[in-house]
This record gives sequence, C-alpha cells and structure tokens, in this order.
Amino acid sequence: MKTKGILSIIFICFSYSHPFYLEFIRSLNLSWREGCSISPYPGPALSSALMFDGVHVVVSAVRELNRSQEIGVKPLSCTSPLIWQHGTSLMNYLRMVEYDGLTGHIEFNSKGQRTNYTLKILEKHPGGHKEIGIWYSNNTLAMNSTSLDLNASETLANKTLIVTTILENPYVMRKSKYQDFHGNDQYEGFCVDMLRELADILKFSFKIKLVDDGLYGAPEPNGSWTGMVGELINRKADLAVAGFTITSEREKVIDFSKPFMTLGISILYRVHLGRKPGYFSFLDPFSPAVWLFMLLAYLAVSCVLFLAARLSPYEWYNPHPCLRERRDILENQYTLGNSLWFPVGGFMQQGSEIMPRALSTRCVSGVWYVFANAAAAAH
Repeated sequence: MKTKGILSIIFICFSYSHPFYLEFIRSLNLSWREGCSISPYPGPALSSALMFDGVHVVVSAVRELNRSQEIGVKPLSCTSPLIWQHGTSLMNYLRMVEYDGLTGHIEFNSKGQRTNYTLKILEKHPGGHKEIGIWYSNNTLAMNSTSLDLNASETLANKTLIVTTILENPYVMRKSKYQDFHGNDQYEGFCVDMLRELADILKFSFKIKLVDDGLYGAPEPNGSWTGMVGELINRKADLAVAGFTITSEREKVIDFSKPFMTLGISILYRVHLGRKPGYFSFLDPFSPAVWLFMLLAYLAVSCVLFLAARLSPYEWYNPHPCLRERRDILENQYTLGNSLWFPVGGFMQQGSEIMPRALSTRCVSGVWYVFANAAAAAH
C-alpha cells in the first residue's frame, strides 16, 4: 500500500508484548512453518483474534457451568418456542468470564457488553509504528504527544500543485491590470491569499488554473462530471480552491477539507413572546361567534328543559307524602332558576343535585351533556 505523503493513524487492540499473545504466535509459527520454508506467521487478523477470544470465553463459561450442574444434551427445534434449560445460567457465566486474551483484557458488564478494554493509537512512520496514545473504554483518551508528527518535507515540499478555481468575488478575482502580470500574480482574493499562506507553511508551490467550462461541477447522465469536480476526477488538477458548496453528491467522488466559510442560510421564525395570561384568556380557544352560539344553545336548552318538566306529569311529585293534610300539594323541581342552573352544572362538568325524572327531561339533559363534553374536549 502506497503511504508516501500520507499521515496514517491506526487503532489496535492487540498487546504485542503480552505473554499470551507471544505464546500464541510462537505456537502458530511452529505449526505454520512445519515442513515448509516460508516466512514467519505475521500475526492474526482482528476478526480471527476476536473469534479466538470469543471461543475461549464460551469454553470457559461452559466449563464453569458444567462444574456447578450437569449439562444435559437435548435436541432443540429452531421453530419451537422452548429455550434451552441451561441458557440463562450460561449467560450468567459468560458475564462472569474475565481474562487477558489476544485482544487485551476481556470483561463484561451486566448487559453482556465488553468493558474495561483499551485501544492503542499508533502513528505510522517509514521505519514502523509509534504509539502516541491510548483510548479507554470509558471514553477517556490519553495522548503521549500533543501534536502529530507531520513532516512537510516528505509530503508536499518542493512539489508544484495544479489548483483549479473559478472567478467569483471576493474569493478569486483578476487584478485591475492583470494583463501586465503573469501566472499566479494575475489573481487576488481570499482563496488566493489562503493558498499563499498554505504554500509558505507546507513549503510547496502552486499554479492557478481557471476551470475550462466555468462550472463548479455537476454529474452528467453518462456518469462523468463537469467543472472543477470533473478536472479533479480526470487528474487535470490536484486541488480545487473556491467558494465551493459541499453536497452529498460531490462528497461521493471527491474529498473536501474542513470548510473555511459557512454560508449561513437558515430558516427564520418568529419567537413567541411570553406574556401573562389575562382574565379572559380562557375565551381565546373559541371565536366570539362560537361563544355566542353556545350561549344561545344554553338558553334554548334551559327553556326546553323548563317546558318539558312543566308538561310532563312525572316531574310533579309530593314532597311530603306522609302528611295527610298535604297529599294534594305537588311540586316541580325544574323551576325557572333550576332550569337555568342545571345546564350550567353540566357545561362545567360538575353536575347538580337536580335529577331529571321524566323521559323527556332525561333526553334533553343527555343531549346537553354530550354537547358539553365535546365542547370541553375541543377547548
């Protein structure tokens, strides 16, 4: 793999100096080179090491389970809802396994997730790898050095980069008398100044080239790209420096650096200004017309209830049936005041001590209560 001019950071979980790992490599080399004149075994891949540790964890858990109880072998069907009788116990023993394997310390929490492990951070150099830090499973990072070794002489020094760009104020502009200048001196602007600063820091030179078709870059039906994106893909330029919009389509074919400017387009909306509720804020959910119709409905129901109670014989009763001298006295609970008060109690969902007796008054009361519940739910 070609890595010249590339800064490589590698995360590994192997402990190359651990006795378990060294013994594992030694035993593999004995079987790997037995009867063959081949190079030593370079070491397991990450997937192989994880598989090895996984098998070791399962074997350890099964061994401990077998010590505590006899494990019966019983055929199971994949379509059966039954589970293995020792499954729960085996899961508990799996969580209890703790040892140092090929991928470092192996330990599990109550949820069965691996914990208390570390990842070494290596920086690749021409002469090998250098450990620059350790990442712990509790999201703690310990770096050995505050900055990465970036040797500019091995990356961009003494190289000339072709930079494609497009004329756009204030990023890239031609000088007022650009005919009197040659090369990069014909241009000025924010991107040109930034290129010059980068060239001074990284010790490289560049040549500004305006894009041929004057476009930023868009995909064509045949899969090719126009503009600056197309020149990067076709190796006509090494860099594209401009007021370049980062899109998901472009990120699939080229790599963007961190943006040096944010456009700032956003959605604006009115912030609700908090104010103290007024005395009549409870009227806000409904319009004045709705409240007026509800008032008219209330008066209509009160009148109908009063008339129905007066006309129905079942609403007339004797309040003192035990007194002989007052047996002929009949009263009606739906007076004009009670007829007005009863719908108010229903609308407020509080009720009252007035109970309708006749079928007609009960029907009127039921209709009003349904209307009151609907109005309260809508409010």
